[in-house]
Amino acid sequence: MADALADYRAAIALAPGWAHLHAALGQALANAGDTADAKASFEAALACNPECIPALTGLLTMAKTRAQSPLKHQALELLRTQTLSAPRRASLHFGLATYYDATKAWHKAAMHMVTANALRKSAKAERNDRYDPEGYERFVDEIIRVFTPEFFARMAQHGHASARPVFIVGMPRSGTTLAEQIIASHPDAHGAGERSFANQGLSRLARMQGVAPGAQWAALAQSNPSHTQSVAEWHLQQLAQLDGEALRVADKMPDNFSLLGWLAILFPKAHFIHCRRDLRDVALSCWITDFGRIVWANDMDHLVHRIQQYRRLMAHWQKVLPVPLHELRYERMVADQRHESERLLQAVDLPWDERCMSFFETRRLVRTASVNQVRQPMYQRAVARWQRYESMLAPVCDALADDPAHALPSTAQAVVLTALRKPS
Repeated sequence: MADALADYRAAIALAPGWAHLHAALGQALANAGDTADAKASFEAALACNPECIPALTGLLTMAKTRAQSPLKHQALELLRTQTLSAPRRASLHFGLATYYDATKAWHKAAMHMVTANALRKSAKAERNDRYDPEGYERFVDEIIRVFTPEFFARMAQHGHASARPVFIVGMPRSGTTLAEQIIASHPDAHGAGERSFANQGLSRLARMQGVAPGAQWAALAQSNPSHTQSVAEWHLQQLAQLDGEALRVADKMPDNFSLLGWLAILFPKAHFIHCRRDLRDVALSCWITDFGRIVWANDMDHLVHRIQQYRRLMAHWQKVLPVPLHELRYERMVADQRHESERLLQAVDLPWDERCMSFFETRRLVRTASVNQVRQPMYQRAVARWQRYESMLAPVCDALADDPAHALPSTAQAVVLTALRKPS
């Protein structure tokens, strides 16, 4: 990360008037946890070009009070520009949605969310980036068909003995970055961010056997222990390149929830963390976030479908997975940070370390949408936030009315009630 920051600064020295270089430096600084310098870089970008949208949206996302209202007016004025492209309009609407949410103007926030998502969905469709609900449902069907108790028993000798990997899974915006940040604050752990090693390893296994892409489960079924051991060694080498000394290396790729069966076979002694959060809050957080690669979050029906398939698959893993799966509930963490942090460290077999309580002080690269949240102490305002937008989220609320996760323990219920009594 230090090299990247140095490269940006060297480029700015050569071209100090190029706004996008300042904006890129600002985003890199924000990812590294340096919010003060990030803000200064975004402001420098706007000084070079008042219409630099990445800088403007970066500042809007960081805004917490109405004191930043000039930014709002600047964004609204830009939206009046007839020639502004749909992707740039989407970015501004997402920034304004975040600003209005932070300043308690929830009706305006909702309007900007709806517009932002419609524009972003259209822009992605033009690039042929579309969500295929039927295709994803078939994918989940196949996983449920393949991974049975009998299959796991047959594959029991295929795994590697390493206990180094930690896999943190769940829906996006469910607390996976928070869980990783707490673990990464321990001196014996490293936070690897979101890595594609699990998927890449499965592809390697298929190539070893000359199996066509898309037939990865057939490749796994036909494999012998030497095949899976080879993939496991490759996976561990990737982790070693990130950190060669840490006892635990945490991969927080949320979508690995679909690959839990594969990972349990590959690393039966690894540590598996399932992050859960009220799915209505997950839906809202996805709806207000400008994801770059996720194609299902810009359409409410697609969002509901993805959540439903996630529920199906996690219910299956709860029945058949042959390894412990630690559940980390976001609302419980907010209600009792110390107790839940202690439980989390126990789940990854690490001793308690007080630094994990001050996770927000840990300076490390965070490249996900939760970068701003994990730079702050634990707070309650994100609990039951969906109730501010219940009308907009009606399709989600109706589809998830039977979710047993809505029944919270008494301590977490108290946090929800406290959050709802507050204006933010």
